[in-house]
Amino acid sequence: MVLGLAAMLLTCAAAPPNGRCGVACDARIWVAAIIDAAPEPWRPDGHMRRRAVEIRLRIEHVLKGPAVGTAPVATRVVQYEPAGPRRFSVPGVWSGLTPDTHTRWVLFLRGTSGAGPRDIAENETRLVLPADAAAADATFVIDASARHLSLQDVVERASREPLNFGRILGEDLLVRAESALPGDPAGFAAAARLMERPGLPHAFRWQVYGGLVGLLARRDPTPPEFRATLALTGFRLLSAPDATAMHSALIQTWLPAVLGRTGSLPPLPPGIVFAAARQDRERAMAALDHDGSADLRAWLDGRR
Repeated sequence: MVLGLAAMLLTCAAAPPNGRCGVACDARIWVAAIIDAAPEPWRPDGHMRRRAVEIRLRIEHVLKGPAVGTAPVATRVVQYEPAGPRRFSVPGVWSGLTPDTHTRWVLFLRGTSGAGPRDIAENETRLVLPADAAAADATFVIDASARHLSLQDVVERASREPLNFGRILGEDLLVRAESALPGDPAGFAAAARLMERPGLPHAFRWQVYGGLVGLLARRDPTPPEFRATLALTGFRLLSAPDATAMHSALIQTWLPAVLGRTGSLPPLPPGIVFAAARQDRERAMAALDHDGSADLRAWLDGRR
């Protein structure tokens, strides 16, 4: 069970985020409202169900790409869902979403549609997210890219602005963090320390911290200071009241990988991780006394 979880988390975390370019590779990004949607009946498709939906959209804002007029834009999409009670990932960027009339979305589009300027081919839509959860983050990421901000500057600005801290910002941070290896330890440290900010959405913290672990796991050899920074943040999250949902992944998978307890990275001793943070080592011991991990506790004690 533990090995299965470890493999799943590290495989997902190590996957390059959207071809290592994220929003930078999107040709057009729109905030759009659905004028009307005409769903067809659900039909069986193996262990899934599928349905086509004809959607007409009104483009409210162009965040990236050429200007568009006021005429509606049409798209035909296919949605999938599991046919039974078992939950699993399904294809289709609109799957799992409810394209009701008047709902607002951010569309991330790659390439130029061959179907005409007023239509969107479904295969050029990379991602669709609710506007209230993604518009602010997308605007921020586009502006940061236009200004050629460093990873550290992006983190500092994100900490001051009223963002959603959602998937698009997490994706951008991981793309930038990958570019920061191995020559920008300050930028990488800023991204890791951001995970310690109280009140971050769980999905964002999971996406970014797990993604940073994956970056280090596939960039061996990596300078020890990068791993020490990420390990220290991980131990601090074990003591964070709003990060309890991550404790199992931290203890079973992420911290052992960063510390070289599992995987291919060389061992990292406690003296490097806690060189200037003795109190953090004591808090980590207390947290592990509560959550339980004989291997990590022995590592903290210097016995392994």
